[in-house]
Formats: sequence, structure tokens, C-alpha cells
Amino acid sequence: MTKCKIRHTSKSERDDDSSANSRKINEGSADSERDDEGSAVVEFVLIAAPLFIPALIFFLALHNAARTEMDLSNVARQSLRAFVTAENLSEGHERVKFVLDQFVALEASDDSSESTNGRFTYNISCGAEKCLTPGTLVKIELFRALNDDVLGIGVVNRHRKAVAVAQGYVDKWRSQG
Repeated sequence: MTKCKIRHTSKSERDDDSSANSRKINEGSADSERDDEGSAVVEFVLIAAPLFIPALIFFLALHNAARTEMDLSNVARQSLRAFVTAENLSEGHERVKFVLDQFVALEASDDSSESTNGRFTYNISCGAEKCLTPGTLVKIELFRALNDDVLGIGVVNRHRKAVAVAQGYVDKWRSQG
């Protein structure tokens, strides 16, 4: 005959055992949650960051090109105005060069950007034989090398140029003197 030992436990002992087991289970799930949090950071660093960095560089380059073209458009309008208000062609070209030099100096003094853009080149065309006769349409095309300096290393790409065109009329009421 085999003897069996039967152990009788009271309700309070059973409750203590079940609460101890549930604490062990909860501690295990907390550890797995911490492991999941750590793996999410690792997944972000290994997967998302390499995708975001090229996108960030692309958008910074796009912003830089757009800003350069907007600045160039403004300088073209100012240069055109300086040219058409001159008394003669040589004074007009001197004024255009002065406006362009002042813009370069303003850019260089700007603390927020170290500009390494190239110098300006421009073409002026007129609708008449004499450029500064009243009522003549004058067009200026302004060119500048785009600055590809996205990461602050001073890269100027001489093959990519920003272009701005401005046109306006010589004042019809200006004196012929």
C-alpha cells in the first residue's frame, strides 16, 4: 500500500502563493517592456536615422538654392533700377557693379552665413539702339554660381548657376541732357 501525503492549505496560504506568483509574472512583463523600449531606440537609430539624414541634407540644399535665387532676383531688380536711372552707359555699369559689390559686402558681414558664392556676372540688353533713351525697355540677366554648402564645408559648384532676369523701362520723362 502506498501512502500519500495530503497537505491541506488554508485559504490565506493559497492567496499568499498566488500573489507571489502574480508578482513574479508582473516583474517579468516589466522587464520585457523595458527590453521593448530599448529595442525601439535601436530600431530608430539603425533604420530611421539613415533615411532622415539624406532627406535633411536634400531639403537644406533645396532651401539654400531657393534663398540664393530669391536674393539674386532682388539684386537684379535693384541693379536694373540703378542702371536705368544713370546719365550714361558707363555710369550705369558702374552703378550696377556698385550694387553687386554692396550686396557681396552685406552678405560677408552677415554673421548667420559664411557665404562663399561666386562673383556675379550680368548681361544687359536694350530694345533700342541707345540703351538709356526714354521709353526703352532694358533687360538685365544676372548669374551667380550656386553655393552647395549644406554642411558648412564651403563647397561652391561652378557648374550650377542661379539666374535672375529683371526688365524695366527707362523713365519717359527723364531729361535728355
